[in-house]
Amino acid sequence: MKKLKLFLSPHVEVIVHVSRQMERDMKECWKKAFERGKECDTCSWKDVELFGTGMCELKEITNKVLGDAKKDQEIRRKC
Repeated sequence: MKKLKLFLSPHVEVIVHVSRQMERDMKECWKKAFERGKECDTCSWKDVELFGTGMCELKEITNKVLGDAKKDQEIRRKC
């Protein structure tokens, strides 16, 4: 399980605990994003929202969760 910290302003910190299933779901969703996408109804991120926006849609979250996966994709493209 990963613990992600987001600093929304100088006095606001949000901590998100991301399970391995959540990591797998996000990676699967991003792989399928250009095809048809993943079914949100079966996703572990389904009800995780911040101010009405899905946490899986926040750039700060996706960069931290997918950071290693994005690097792996870039390396594969170069080979």
